[in-house]
Amino acid sequence: MPWIEPLTRRAAWITIAAVVVVFLATASHFVIPLAMSILLAFLLSPLVRRLGKLFHSRLLAVIVTCTFAFAVLTAGSLVVIYQLADFANELPKYRHTIAQKIVSLRDASGGPFSRFTGALSDIKHDVEATTTQVSDAAADLPTPIVRVIDGSEDSTTALASLAAAGALVVPFVEPAAMFAVVCVLVVFLLIYSEDIRDRVMVLAGAQQMSITTQALEDAAKRIGHYLLMQAIVNSFFGGAVAIGLMVIGVPNGFLLGLLAGVLRFIPVVGVWIGALLPLLLSVAVFDRWTPVVEVAALYLVLEAITNFAVEPRLYGSGTGLSGMAVLVCIMFWTWIWGPIGLLLAVPITVCLVVMGKYVEPMRAFYIVLGDEPVLDGERRLYHRLMTGDFSAAETIVHQATADIGEPRVCDEYLLPVLHTARADHARGALSDERYRFICDSITGLGTEIVDVKANGGTIACAGVEDSDRPAATLVCMAISNATGEVVSSLTSVMTGEIVARVKEDGIATLVLVCTSPESLGRARLLNKALRTRLSGVNIYIADLSGNAMDIPEGMAAGDPTLMQSVGIVIERIQQMHRSQLNVTGRAPQTSPSAA
Repeated sequence: MPWIEPLTRRAAWITIAAVVVVFLATASHFVIPLAMSILLAFLLSPLVRRLGKLFHSRLLAVIVTCTFAFAVLTAGSLVVIYQLADFANELPKYRHTIAQKIVSLRDASGGPFSRFTGALSDIKHDVEATTTQVSDAAADLPTPIVRVIDGSEDSTTALASLAAAGALVVPFVEPAAMFAVVCVLVVFLLIYSEDIRDRVMVLAGAQQMSITTQALEDAAKRIGHYLLMQAIVNSFFGGAVAIGLMVIGVPNGFLLGLLAGVLRFIPVVGVWIGALLPLLLSVAVFDRWTPVVEVAALYLVLEAITNFAVEPRLYGSGTGLSGMAVLVCIMFWTWIWGPIGLLLAVPITVCLVVMGKYVEPMRAFYIVLGDEPVLDGERRLYHRLMTGDFSAAETIVHQATADIGEPRVCDEYLLPVLHTARADHARGALSDERYRFICDSITGLGTEIVDVKANGGTIACAGVEDSDRPAATLVCMAISNATGEVVSSLTSVMTGEIVARVKEDGIATLVLVCTSPESLGRARLLNKALRTRLSGVNIYIADLSGNAMDIPEGMAAGDPTLMQSVGIVIERIQQMHRSQLNVTGRAPQTSPSAA
């Protein structure tokens, strides 16, 4: 059965995705250092290339770059650790200030805070009373006789000291080992980057070489641009925080600003993690609550300015991720890898989006996580009208009109929507009510471009069949807006009535609009009948059916009366007007010579 194969293919991809997720979660100790090293390699590659051109040696450029980068990372880590230790040592000095702050928060009238602290106090007293009773009961028991065996108190003390030292060192062993592994991987990735790229090309296959090259270049460009802009923005953010904290009077403002800039590399939550320590310091140092509010306001204002004014101008669409994708990827990678996932979430997701752009089986990542529109203008407009959202459709048409002009909007947006709606209505996928709504909406959207009058003017348009009338109205609007003249809209397509109307109104140009092969055949017959009865009138056929290659018998491809887009109709009418103006303008020049 034909529907089994797509289901089997999707089930296979879902299974592969589940296996990959399980692998990433269980092999985090292997994957995280590799991902961090690749990220640092992307960040340091531009500097390596520039130094390589300067030193004429890639190895020397890698050594200088990595030495400088790792020295900065080590120094920054030591500074942060020293700052935290200093804060822990200084915290007892601020005990009195913190106690006063807690007392000031209590509600003298017995508010919620007082009730909460009172409940905690009662629980504490109950626990102490229970402990006292147990202790008294234990005291009544006979004291056991303890036999002391020869042993060394010094060895016991040494073992205890060794265990304490081990407990202090063990938490730092894993991060230090990971840092060392990352350093080694970064050095090798930078030295052998060209060789690694060549091997990736071979694995992808000779047929996919161009696609693989584009994908690698696109990923490197997006991630490099993102990291560079992040570094610039975070540097200014950290500097502004440092200056603000110094003005407020918070101790160690420079170091706190450095910490704020570094932690801001973590999307969304990094800046607030960096704000926690300054807030704690302001609570502990100052007797008043005003500095605490000032520190909070400093971070809020700077983050608002950075998010809404600075980053949109610098980032643009550099990463290619939508706002929702950033939040989802942060949640996913944090769930998989914990806090380190916060740092790696955006770069890894950018790689997935780039792979989805160039690799067809992974296109779901590009569609779901990317920020580029996945529907063209015609389909977006049709979807908005299908859902009855006229205001959104109006916004799309106005934006497109400002970008490409009215004729192209008619050819690329409004008329294709009419064709799609008519096709869906013909096969029963669109109800009569919805079809009429879409036709009326398209006419209304065209009316907003320019007003069309029912009578008057030397140009007229007529829909060959009833289904062609919305398109004829659009053509009237586009011609009127382009030429500045009033364009008549003929509702009847009977030969006699058209002839009478043309002679009565003095119409010099008639455009027969058709939007289907059937109406095009009728337009050809109508054109022959009108030409025999309307001499001197320019009659054109606007074939807007979208079948540009399907030309009926007896009508040559070079027939000047057949036009296949609104833009060509407008251009032909404007040429005719210019030729008439030139003829009219040359007439007065002959009168002096004749005299």
